[in-house]
Amino acid sequence: MALACAGFVISIVVTVAVFMPLNDRSYRTRRIMWAIGSVLQVAAFGIYLVLPFTVPVVIANIVLFTAGAGLAGDSTYRVFSQELFPTMLRGTAQGVTFGVARIVLGVWSFFVPLLATVSIGPVAALLAGFLVVSGVIGYAFMPDTVGKSLETIEQERAGR
Repeated sequence: MALACAGFVISIVVTVAVFMPLNDRSYRTRRIMWAIGSVLQVAAFGIYLVLPFTVPVVIANIVLFTAGAGLAGDSTYRVFSQELFPTMLRGTAQGVTFGVARIVLGVWSFFVPLLATVSIGPVAALLAGFLVVSGVIGYAFMPDTVGKSLETIEQERAGR
């Protein structure tokens, strides 16, 4: 419980101290933060592939993952979900994306008991692989919305 709380605090600190002041500085800065956050998250599970499953390694996993999440996680998703959906559809679009995420999580949860029977290696490799895919997709398709008003973004996305 204490480790989970520490992870939450790390994510909040990184989000407030790094993400928030730098996110709207430039498109390049936003992409660099995403790349760093993605690498930290992949490293968080990659360490299980090279180091033994011990308390210090678990702590390193929590620190790396939550610090990475502060840069390339929920904070970025929330910015893009506000910027990229037209105002009239924003609530519906966010509800759909949240709903799909929870359905996928529910399906994934059926496999957790199976994953609990194997060692940490295959599970860590699977999670690291998902994080690599997510990081690459986010980096490759990140829209350049830095410094633009919601109205300008909406007009650009509508092709006007």
